[in-house]
Amino acid sequence: MAKPEHFDVVVVGAGIASLGAAKAYMQCAPQTNLLIVDSNKTIGGVWCKENVYPGLRTNNLFPALQLPDYPFPDDLGARPGEHIPGESLHQYFVQYAEKFDLAQRVRYQTTALEAEKTEEGWKLLVKTKGEEYFLTTAKLIVGTGITSRAQNMRLKGDDTYNAPVLHAGALAREAPAIAKDPKVERVTVYGGSKFAWDTVYTFASAGKQIDWVIRKSGHGPTWIANIYAKLPILGEVWAERLVTTRFVQWFSPFPWVLDGSGWWRGFLQRTWLGRKIMSGFWDNMGHDMLTQSGLTNHPSLKGLWPDCGFFDIASSFAVFNYPTDVLDFVRSGQVKVYREDVSHLSDHTVHLADGTILPSDALVASTGWQWQPTLKFKDTHLHSDIGVPSADLTPSQKSFWNEWDTKADNHIMTSFPYLATRPVPPNQNETAKANPYAAPTTHDLEKQPDYSPLRLYRTIAPPSLSARGDRTLAFVGFGVNISHSLKAELTGLWIYAYFHDLLTIDPQHHLRDQTYYETSLMVRWSTRRHTYGWGQRFPDFMWDAVPWNDVLLGDLGLEGRRKGSWWRETFEPYEHEDYRGLVAEWLAKRRAGKEKSL
Repeated sequence: MAKPEHFDVVVVGAGIASLGAAKAYMQCAPQTNLLIVDSNKTIGGVWCKENVYPGLRTNNLFPALQLPDYPFPDDLGARPGEHIPGESLHQYFVQYAEKFDLAQRVRYQTTALEAEKTEEGWKLLVKTKGEEYFLTTAKLIVGTGITSRAQNMRLKGDDTYNAPVLHAGALAREAPAIAKDPKVERVTVYGGSKFAWDTVYTFASAGKQIDWVIRKSGHGPTWIANIYAKLPILGEVWAERLVTTRFVQWFSPFPWVLDGSGWWRGFLQRTWLGRKIMSGFWDNMGHDMLTQSGLTNHPSLKGLWPDCGFFDIASSFAVFNYPTDVLDFVRSGQVKVYREDVSHLSDHTVHLADGTILPSDALVASTGWQWQPTLKFKDTHLHSDIGVPSADLTPSQKSFWNEWDTKADNHIMTSFPYLATRPVPPNQNETAKANPYAAPTTHDLEKQPDYSPLRLYRTIAPPSLSARGDRTLAFVGFGVNISHSLKAELTGLWIYAYFHDLLTIDPQHHLRDQTYYETSLMVRWSTRRHTYGWGQRFPDFMWDAVPWNDVLLGDLGLEGRRKGSWWRETFEPYEHEDYRGLVAEWLAKRRAGKEKSL
């Protein structure tokens, strides 16, 4: 048998997080024998060419969605102040890969199936066009993210429905044929995410009658707003830039603060008056966003009001990015909204739990994604050490993490009492207890949960492997926030430094317990902070992207405050140019340090 191909680094996935990480790594070590494997036919991850359909546009306005070291070219069909067309964004990733010598390193239509730990690194089982074979690598970067595999819906009676059923993630491949089919007159859309909004617009603009069903037992409709909003104090703001403005982030409870705002945050979080100010700030901002979106100006739109406050959302926040007003379809009655669970299906019919019967010629489910990494880690006893979601943790491993989760919860509730008041969404599958988001008790641990949450140090590194000094595995794209493009290259730089023991921190020795604690702190904080997010499954946050970048920069010995003045640092949003040249900056600082040590 031929010896498996060997690489210095293998990156699984070719989306934005993987490309940014690979670029930064190669910039630090240009001679690295690095391979990128991706299951798609083209580059871009969720923005690969085969996922792009006519009319697809980003939530982001041009040029917001870009990687720091490669400004979005002007000749790709994107226009300032407009949403970026899907095809333009795909072409951007193509050019990025070519610019930084990544394109020739991608092996397409290649799925990484299984990873096994070896003394030298990792052994991967991959599949290319039906053929399975092994690769070996000294270092492994997993960048499949959480939007790689659709969470397909199963409903009672779906085998008798006798009409098309598809996941919203398949719109590019399957929606055009359904939209053109004259036999499909009435489409049922199931779910309240931005994918559901996109599905409604796609079929309503094709002239279909839409029944939009958003279940009562879930998180409700996502928060969706105008791209620009007028707010007190801040005036007219670009909504996307709110989440990268430090002044706004001061009103968010956050355990990691390195920007000098600790005194102000302490007042807001730990005093009665401060919490009243903070609560009023979020309530007013949410009210203004909802009112200006147009969702309050017609009774038929009430079913699209979010179930939670503006404070409680995480990365599910979205904006209106359609050529025409999607709400007009609801106001006219072409789209009817139902806030009810689905009971079952029958022939061309969707039955709701309240007895409502909906004739249906097609059903599109916006039911999310399987959030476990698509790459299977063969050694189940290592799942706890690696931090991947697992149903195979031993009782001692569960107890180990429960102790750290309890410590993290105690700190969060003591430091941020406001979080104890936040509502949690209904969930019919949740264990019945006073607070479904509380850390598991000893009694809970006796019941095997479906999966443990994703637990990664800094949302990147396997906690126990790190603590043991094993620096051969890292993850990108699993700590989710809507400003992820700002940190893609930063994460790659962090990984290079981590793999080569060049961080200012040491997870193996004096920070061993801190590694476990901060891993739990991220899981428990993102669960408590964004109760209508997905923190109970994976790190999911929205308002704290820049402070989190401060943490990663601090680990690298770089300055997080990069604006140059107090005023700009406080009120000017962070953008991609603020993080441009980070790799070169870090390399120069290392060279200068070596020269001084001579």
